Amino acid sequence: MRGHPHFGWRAFEASDLDLLFGMLWLENGSRGFIYWQPAPLHTVELETSASFVWHGLSKAPLLADPLAGTVEPLPDGCVERIAPGTFALHHVPVRDTPLFLLEGTPWEQ
Repeated sequence: MRGHPHFGWRAFEASDLDLLFGMLWLENGSRGFIYWQPAPLHTVELETSASFVWHGLSKAPLLADPLAGTVEPLPDGCVERIAPGTFALHHVPVRDTPLFLLEGTPWEQ
């Protein structure tokens, strides 16, 4: 998995994963990152993790799981501020269904 400098993030410690991903931009200026590990349906239960660096954030991102219907902070120890506006996200959950990392909350105006 490789990031593009224009999108303001890059992945590391994810070389053994073949993630599908995309960036989202909301009208209120917030951004999101959607990602998942494709796996054969009903044959594999996948739960692993990856680490990312995301630049240009005002605060630590939230993890949204649309299947579970949750939006919550990342677990303790997953978020490290490495510079102003730059966060290293360690061992972020990866599943075979899409998960979102959201800048702020999508309903903020």
